[in-house]
Amino acid sequence: MQDICAVVVTHNRKHLLAGCLRSLQSQTVRPRRILVVDNASNDGTTQDLSTHFPDVEFVRLETNIGGAGGFYTGMKVARDDGAEWIWIMDDDALPSPIALEELLRHAKPNRVLVPLQQDETGRLHGIGEWSGRYVDRTAEVLGREAVVGKYVFAFVGPLFSRSVINIIGLPECEFFIWFDDIEYALRLQSSDAVEITVIPAAVIRHPSLTNATVAPWKIYYGARNSTHVAIHRSRGYKPLIRLATFQLYALLHDLLFGPQRLCRAEMRMRGLVDGVFGRLGYRVNAVA
Repeated sequence: MQDICAVVVTHNRKHLLAGCLRSLQSQTVRPRRILVVDNASNDGTTQDLSTHFPDVEFVRLETNIGGAGGFYTGMKVARDDGAEWIWIMDDDALPSPIALEELLRHAKPNRVLVPLQQDETGRLHGIGEWSGRYVDRTAEVLGREAVVGKYVFAFVGPLFSRSVINIIGLPECEFFIWFDDIEYALRLQSSDAVEITVIPAAVIRHPSLTNATVAPWKIYYGARNSTHVAIHRSRGYKPLIRLATFQLYALLHDLLFGPQRLCRAEMRMRGLVDGVFGRLGYRVNAVA
């Protein structure tokens, strides 16, 4: 059996986390180790769930360093402890019982194995390309066993070999949240030594987000980090033009529709400016 460590990042969502952990423990091929990075939760996550899941290891952080920092920490701990494969996800991810088994059927050194996501409506998604704007490419992999390509994907169930992390490094912890996965996928694409392989039979149930449900502070990080990636990880000027066009459209939408219009627009503008000047880290308070 291969040495697999599942890494789950959580913050104040112990009920969702419990469902994720049950899904991990119900896998037809179970990870040897489940590591939860508790991002300074104050809802009793570590205390409550460590009792109900005694085989799960909890790493409690004293400060909330965001999803990006959580994945950085969890992947580093797993890698440094010698895990051969590292399977990462959010606390609201629900892998199908055969998800890990299907991913491992295609395991090879220097390979990243990527599942599909399934939202509340049953729609499969989560595989795309990014060049200033995200375009979903899931349709081109459906019905196939394994597809190698220059894809971007979310940190919702990808399985990394340890050698990949040694080659590419760890996620960008200074992003706090959002776009750390896109930035990492673009780094993977830039290496001829790494292969991104999509496994359509491996499915992770995961709720989708809409613009109206996104808190203003998250808009800041999304705008900032995507701008930073467009400047520092993209080639040529076209990604910057696409990003600027998309952000202008999004800004107009912020101003015309939905709740907290001015606050959302302000957060987007601040994010764009900080992205241009490379001001990363935790700069806007994460509030509900």
